[in-house]
Amino acid sequence: MSILLLKAFSAKKLINLIREDLLSLLQTNLDKIGITVLDDGTTWSEFIYRLYEIPPYTRNMVGLFWVPWGPEFGDPSWYINDLLTNRSRAANFAQYNGCQAAIEDGRNPSDVNDNVLLLMEAALTEINSTQRKRMYDRIQELLIT
Repeated sequence: MSILLLKAFSAKKLINLIREDLLSLLQTNLDKIGITVLDDGTTWSEFIYRLYEIPPYTRNMVGLFWVPWGPEFGDPSWYINDLLTNRSRAANFAQYNGCQAAIEDGRNPSDVNDNVLLLMEAALTEINSTQRKRMYDRIQELLIT
């Protein structure tokens, strides 16, 4: 049996109700496959210290977490760059490594079209909207294969 600690915080009553509903849903569904989920809510500052690895905290202290998050604008980079970039220790919330993923999948990690990180960086400066859409489409393909 595995145990996951759900780290969540809330400053607003509605968000807290959603967090409680999510906790219940996770507990019910993951229990069916032998995973126990415990509520381990935390403060916003402690969560940030852990997520950004501000000593003495580490990201490994976060476990499973949920926070309300929505886009400030509709650009695809807003959704994926903080989650998937490994150029900065402060980001990469998904702990994804584009080069490693390419190698493990038998792709060339130096080829922009085969590396999520390189595609994300290229898309940030691409001004042709059709080409930029192709880049984000390719990122989606790479992430699901």
